[in-house]
Amino acid sequence: MNNALRKFQIYLGIGGSVISLAGLGYNLWKSISKKDVNPNQVYSVEDLAKILEISQEEVLKLINNGRITAQEIGGKYKILGNNILSFLHS
Repeated sequence: MNNALRKFQIYLGIGGSVISLAGLGYNLWKSISKKDVNPNQVYSVEDLAKILEISQEEVLKLINNGRITAQEIGGKYKILGNNILSFLHS
């Protein structure tokens, strides 16, 4: 796990605060962009957790705090790839 990602995970755990990935450096964006997020694909919380290399609970915090737009369908959140890319570029 790279240092920028570790900082992101640690920061998310402090008081439930959420930040953008933009300030954490090029290495994090480079590693996530390699995952090839399709803007038209629908992702689950589990999928997004794997892409960002964080826990599903942290993904839910991002959704609940309004940082990532998601739709609840059948009791589960679905995230459009375009919303993931918007979050990464914010």
